[in-house]
Amino acid sequence: MHANPSVAVTTGCNLLGEGMDVVMEGEATMVRDEALLQRIANAYVAKYGNDWRFGVRDQAFYIDTGAVRQADTSRVVVSAVNPTTAFGFGRGGGFSQTRWRLQAGPAATRSR
Repeated sequence: MHANPSVAVTTGCNLLGEGMDVVMEGEATMVRDEALLQRIANAYVAKYGNDWRFGVRDQAFYIDTGAVRQADTSRVVVSAVNPTTAFGFGRGGGFSQTRWRLQAGPAATRSR
């Protein structure tokens, strides 16, 4: 990510005849704000349960095993993607595809 922040993020349905696949292209940046990281960690637990529990410290996630703190090898970097292009691939009832060009939002246009 440091040498080349360009990424593609994909999601979709595992059934060939229904659903939609989505691909987003954009630029990734590391999320370092610990309050935001904690909100994301809480959302993981709310959605996935305790199997996906992360602690937050030093501007990153760490695998949280309860009372025992893992070594720094458990560090998980969290990234945010500012999408510039998105593709949608529809299935079932006739296959389709669409491309969207996205405008940069305020976070993408602020100076660094």
